[in-house]
Amino acid sequence: MVRHGVLIMGPAGCGKSTLCYTLQQQYEVSRHRVVCINLDPAAEYMPYEPDIDIRELISADEAAEELHLGPNGSLVFCIEYLEKNKEWLEEKILTTCEDDLLLFDLPGQIELYIHLDAFRHIFSYLERQGLRLCVAYCLDITFFSDPAKSISGSLLALNAMLFFELPHVNIFTKCDLVAKRIEDADADETEEDVVVEQLLAKDVQDIVEELDENMPARYQELHRAFASVLEEFGLVSFFPLNILNENAITSLGALLRSTLQADEEEEPRMDYDYQQE
Repeated sequence: MVRHGVLIMGPAGCGKSTLCYTLQQQYEVSRHRVVCINLDPAAEYMPYEPDIDIRELISADEAAEELHLGPNGSLVFCIEYLEKNKEWLEEKILTTCEDDLLLFDLPGQIELYIHLDAFRHIFSYLERQGLRLCVAYCLDITFFSDPAKSISGSLLALNAMLFFELPHVNIFTKCDLVAKRIEDADADETEEDVVVEQLLAKDVQDIVEELDENMPARYQELHRAFASVLEEFGLVSFFPLNILNENAITSLGALLRSTLQADEEEEPRMDYDYQQE
């Protein structure tokens, strides 16, 4: 039976670890066991207890102390060290059950995906060992309240899609906070939904027009080039996630399993059933 894994990535502070915890709770309610894998060697706090943790192999603090590296250099060293010792990760994964769902919680430093091949090599290796993977790229929905962040965030999601060459789901996180952070500190749930719908209703051309208003004219052609990449190929779309909305969490869980084609080959685990007297 094929193992399935979700690579949860995105900028720092976008809610990746919270998403791991939320999905862990949702899947276990539906009788699917989840294994959370922390691949951030600089992580200090996580809302879940990792089942597999890169810090058991190497941590950013250890690298910084022993090699006199700065924060970014320590991260790069740790990820490259993991690549050289990818069999360690494989052995840890092999201790899980074949029908467990693996959630890989990745660091938020974008340069680890753009400039380095280490993560791509690690996951390509795991694929060759029989692991079926997809990417869940997270982006704080408040990015879309700013036209420049909207374009850059969408291009980063597209970059991750092309870099890893894996099935891909883009997620807008923190939809439960959007109204309070953008407009009204006393906004209720209905108003939050309205703000989210308004942000999602923007098309690329609307965003470009907003961007052109505040940028020199010489950049307008560049903006339209970015827009054409995002619009003509239709590769970037986002699933809005409010972690306080149980239906949204359930829908995202089903979307990820569908992307992995997991339900086509496995049955839910029943090891949470009560013993019959």
